[in-house]
Amino acid sequence: MSAPTLDELVPLMAARDLAPLVARLDDLDDAGRKTLVKPVRALSRSGEWGDAPRHLARGLAVVGPAVLPDARSTTAWVRRFAGWPTDDQDVRFDRYGNRLPSLSLVGGAVVEVLVRRAPTWLPALVDALAERLRFNPYDPDDYLLIESLRTRIGLPPPAVPVFVAAWIDVAWSPSRDGSDPVDLVRAEPAYAALVPLALEVDEIAGVLSEGGQLRRLADSGAVDRDGLIDAALARLQRGGRPQATNDVVRVLDSLDPTPDEVAARVRGYLVLLPPGSATSVATVAQRDLQRQHAEGLLRADDVLEMSRSVFARTDKKVLRAQLKHLAAHARSVPADADLVARAACAALDNAAPDVQRGAVDLLVRLAPGLSAAVVAEVAAAGEGLPGDLHLRLGSGLPAAEAVPAPPLPAPPVATLPGPPAPVGPVLPITSVDELVEELASIVRSEPLRARGADLDRVVEALPRLAGADRDGLRQAATTITQSGTYAYYREHASGFDFGTRCGLVVLLASCLGDAWGRPAPDPHLGRRPGPERAITERLFSLAQRIRTDGTVRVVALPSTLDGAITASDLLDRLATAAAQGWTPDELDLEQALLRLDPSAADPALFEALGGDAAARVARWIRSGGRRTPVGVRGRAPEPAVESLEDPPVTGLLWERLSRWTVPRKGQTAGWDPGAAFDTWPLVLPHHRDIVAAHLLRELSRARDSRCQGLGALVDLTEGSGPVGNALLVGLAYAAAGKHQDAWSAAADGLLVLAGRRQLDGAAFGEVLATMVERGDIVAKRLVTPLGDAARAGAAVEIWPALAGVLRPLLTGTATGTGLVDLLVLGAEVAPLAGARGTVEGLDALAERRGSSRQVVEARRLREILRRPVG
Repeated sequence: MSAPTLDELVPLMAARDLAPLVARLDDLDDAGRKTLVKPVRALSRSGEWGDAPRHLARGLAVVGPAVLPDARSTTAWVRRFAGWPTDDQDVRFDRYGNRLPSLSLVGGAVVEVLVRRAPTWLPALVDALAERLRFNPYDPDDYLLIESLRTRIGLPPPAVPVFVAAWIDVAWSPSRDGSDPVDLVRAEPAYAALVPLALEVDEIAGVLSEGGQLRRLADSGAVDRDGLIDAALARLQRGGRPQATNDVVRVLDSLDPTPDEVAARVRGYLVLLPPGSATSVATVAQRDLQRQHAEGLLRADDVLEMSRSVFARTDKKVLRAQLKHLAAHARSVPADADLVARAACAALDNAAPDVQRGAVDLLVRLAPGLSAAVVAEVAAAGEGLPGDLHLRLGSGLPAAEAVPAPPLPAPPVATLPGPPAPVGPVLPITSVDELVEELASIVRSEPLRARGADLDRVVEALPRLAGADRDGLRQAATTITQSGTYAYYREHASGFDFGTRCGLVVLLASCLGDAWGRPAPDPHLGRRPGPERAITERLFSLAQRIRTDGTVRVVALPSTLDGAITASDLLDRLATAAAQGWTPDELDLEQALLRLDPSAADPALFEALGGDAAARVARWIRSGGRRTPVGVRGRAPEPAVESLEDPPVTGLLWERLSRWTVPRKGQTAGWDPGAAFDTWPLVLPHHRDIVAAHLLRELSRARDSRCQGLGALVDLTEGSGPVGNALLVGLAYAAAGKHQDAWSAAADGLLVLAGRRQLDGAAFGEVLATMVERGDIVAKRLVTPLGDAARAGAAVEIWPALAGVLRPLLTGTATGTGLVDLLVLGAEVAPLAGARGTVEGLDALAERRGSSRQVVEARRLREILRRPVG
């Protein structure tokens, strides 16, 4: 019969019964196959989305292997059509709806076509399909196709972990008759050497750990026992998902390696002990190695390596087990006292005080039987211990080699940052290219990013450079003006997107002479923080003014990077305005006043200049301008609204800045991706506590997620003005944050304030105590940032704060976790700060009976606070 054409094959491909298609493909010769390759490939891409027509997918899956020229293209074809939808006639299910492991009709047809064709590259095809196989316990058709094909042509099973795992999942299934693993391996001995490979596949580890099946295979001799143990150790050394790792641990437990088998693999077990391996993995390795040690089968170097690896970990279960084992071994084998002492020295470097204390107690008990050399080694290892443990170890060692036992060491010389360096000047943008680059980096950032004075530099340069060369600015800003962002914000300027990004776009549009919608009152604007509203309304005010008077320039550009304006700079700008015949924008001038320090300004110079703007500046300077405001809580419902009385200046911007929302009772604010938090400190450079109050809603998010206001918080600590309650609350939110970046920001801010002698530790402690009592913050999270700040030189300031947060936990007025960790930190910080006395509630806890961690650590801190400073 002649070779079939594509037109003849298409109706057969669309039929449900594929047998006629398989039979007709038998008539293909090499020439016919070569002729059909291109049309078949084109047909497979003729669907609506460039894929195969759905009604022909089953048939195309069969035709491809019949015509494609080599293993590589056939592998890609089979993989492409793997998993195409099948119906109930293609697969079988049990009464529970689970698919039975039988090859689908499409898979069977593909195998039949390949077997009948019998190309020379079939073995290569089997290997390639096995290498690309994905483990799928719910649809094993891909594996069944490979298994059927390799069985039909008499090939051994491929040595591929996923293929072996799929064989185990299908062949060992209880739904199959005669699924006993021992019988299956004996029926096909080639699998005997491949079974250990399955341990590399996480998804099959649970099946292998059930019922001790691998132990039965090893005991029967069907599978090599050494190979299984080696494979399990290799999988545990590699690591992986926790569930699969625990399954492999159960496999190794079921194999129960003998002492001789462990002795042959000591190095493999030692690799499982260092930090990074799961606790379950370290536990089983530690158990088997300790048995070796107890039997005298472990070399001294291996004992030391085991202890060093274990004591570098943080999981208490493993640490305590190692100390217990060393103590038991020292009692049973007194001759090994030197070795045990050297091993226990590694525990002195562990961060957990209870582990250090247990090691010290063990070393003190061993001290009478130690050699002089080991005593010296122990003494050197104890140099880094906290003061009380250092003294205990020193008093327990032999007198000739003992560590000196002086009083607690005096606090070290503080390494706090020195006095702040002079703040650098703000340099105006001088070229159009620089302006466009800075503007694009802000407008395109998500969330909005404008570090420091970058936003103000752009705002000042836009009208100035547009007035000098509008065409040049338009040409350079093409990448911005032709973007969707530019068109979108011009269109929505009067809508809900009334924000800083939109304000920059409309300011650029005004400078270029492009139209934009006049902003209507925005119902969402009232919910935005005050600094964000002040920045946005100033931008829109400038844009509206420039649209009607292109000669207007900006006068509120900061003189220094902290946001302040010098009186001489403001005077020069107002003189320039008078000479050129324009008056400053009202909100821009108000922003300049908020940035001016009137204590260094002479109102007479502004009065002599003349003009309404200069007269307003002179009046503001004479009235005192920058005064310390008094906070007043409003009557609004939660979250509470706070406001200020006796403001230092009146105007729209101050109206926005004089009220803010404070989170209450653990409430957090929603994320605002359009808020330029890093620019907020520059809005009120002399009133950082007001800015901090506005920032609290964002900082409160640090308790549960990432926070965008941490950079602004650190900038506020470097600013000027009094440190009030709001800034301390912001530092508390950061210190009790969920992530490391919040802790780092809190530690940096505390160090800056301490270095400038602006951190009142007692006041900060009162803030922390109040927030812990109210449940606003988690006390346990304070350990890392407070500890970092104290170790960096701020111990004198941190100790009162730490004592303040300990008080409600010790007296019971606050509940929660973290008391033990804070007591441990207190025992570290108190000697550094030279603290003496007591903390309310400490004595009562220390005098309780028992030896719980809380009681032991309370006694330790009380003892430290009672000792004299040397």
